Amino acid sequence: MKLKLKKQHVLFFLVMPLFSCEQKEYVNVKAFYYDWFSRRALELKQNEIAHESVLKALENQDEALLKSNLGITFDLIDKKSDAEKSLLSALDQAATDEEKFKYQYNLGVLFGAQKKIPEALKYYQAALDLVPNSIEIKHNIELLIQQQKKDQKSGQDKKDGQGQGDQQKDQKEDDQKNQKENKDGQPEDSKDPKKNDQDRKSNSKYKPRPFKGDQLAEGDVKKILGELSQQDQKIRAQFNKKEQRKEDRNEKDW
Repeated sequence: MKLKLKKQHVLFFLVMPLFSCEQKEYVNVKAFYYDWFSRRALELKQNEIAHESVLKALENQDEALLKSNLGITFDLIDKKSDAEKSLLSALDQAATDEEKFKYQYNLGVLFGAQKKIPEALKYYQAALDLVPNSIEIKHNIELLIQQQKKDQKSGQDKKDGQGQGDQQKDQKEDDQKNQKENKDGQPEDSKDPKKNDQDRKSNSKYKPRPFKGDQLAEGDVKKILGELSQQDQKIRAQFNKKEQRKEDRNEKDW
């Protein structure tokens, strides 16, 4: 591998004058070489090597194109924030509309990949203002708008579903509350009769209804009074017998 790289280095310096004529923006040989080497590494999908090579190129020449390439390599190694900074720096340093179009397009791609749709549309539209016939940008804008509508619909459906879920939850809680109230509020007759009667009597608000004599006929009243009189006589007779026995036991035996 090292031998192969050395051959590439030798080849590069042999054809250097030709490349220098075509790439007029490079005034530093090392900057041009590292930029060329980073492009070669990208073709081989060696992203880390490509990134390091662009950094070395920038050390030798401050160029908008190199900053843009650095932003692309930052994106490839998953450093989105650094990629954004590099691309914005390249856009600020752009000297021609062609460069501005290229860097704005790259920013649109970067934000679009992160689903930052408003930002992506902003830079795509700015690039489209420079090149109105760009089919790629029109296609990308259309895809982003479709994605934006889909996300909005998905968010609304999720919100509606959450609201419906909250309503169902509230309804369930109300049903459980009603069931508990119905259970606790059952008529006392449905519970244990004895406990029911005790609860009523123990309740200070409970007052028994007074007896009304006019509810019975005259004959019924006389009959009840007669029975009460007979029971009273029996009780008195039994009491007198007990007292007589006590007196007999207390008498002395001479």
